[in-house]
Amino acid sequence: VKLVYNAHDLDNIRRGYIPIPERKAFTSADAVIYVSEPIEKICNDLHISNVPTLVLYNYATKSMVDNVKIDWDNILTKKKTLVYEGGVNPISDSNDIKYLNEVFKYRNLFPIFKKLVEQGNEVHVIPGNIDAYYTGQHVGAVVYPPMEFDKLLQELTKYKYNLLTFNNEDGAQNQVNYTTPNKLWDGLCAGLPSLACWCSETERYVKKHGIGWTFKNIEEIGDCSSLEDQYSGIVKNVKKKRDELVFERQIWRC
Repeated sequence: VKLVYNAHDLDNIRRGYIPIPERKAFTSADAVIYVSEPIEKICNDLHISNVPTLVLYNYATKSMVDNVKIDWDNILTKKKTLVYEGGVNPISDSNDIKYLNEVFKYRNLFPIFKKLVEQGNEVHVIPGNIDAYYTGQHVGAVVYPPMEFDKLLQELTKYKYNLLTFNNEDGAQNQVNYTTPNKLWDGLCAGLPSLACWCSETERYVKKHGIGWTFKNIEEIGDCSSLEDQYSGIVKNVKKKRDELVFERQIWRC
């Protein structure tokens, strides 16, 4: 029996140390699956790994793409809205949340949503955790309760821009620097161009495939008015890449 290690979330990347179980997983594995090319290189070098390795991006499956219905004829007339979906740290002065903001700083996102609203954007947030919904109602963004995934993908089609940003202005969060989040592929499945900021590997992928814009800081996003003239061209790329970047194509290549 061969042991394949699916190295999805690693403490040596996220927290800067190697716990014993993680080390044992690498030394015992006959093959390793990674989530990105940078993490593949870092971990292979760190663990002196000579076993076969593979990068599998968490693309949408073909059935997911087929099941999400997009009105391509009217996509350019959508209201100028930004949507973020995923984990968000709740707002609180408690010691628990202060600690959470230290360990998972990149998910401390309500200050960023507030800034985008102040810049003139209509921001919608679909968090994966209910405490973010309850505590984030006063920041100016429209915050929804968590949503079932199959409903979430269709819901995303209502918006115009997929927001891909993290609290990582100093570039110190390697979990953000070296990975591409699921929300990148969810937004692509829903036909949304992406706005990527402070997430270098994600920015690289957005540029590579021409499926959105990248920014050095939140201020550069402005109120998104400067993006409207380029929107139709980006949408053409999104429409093409949404059918091309599906999970089954990676499996076929394996």
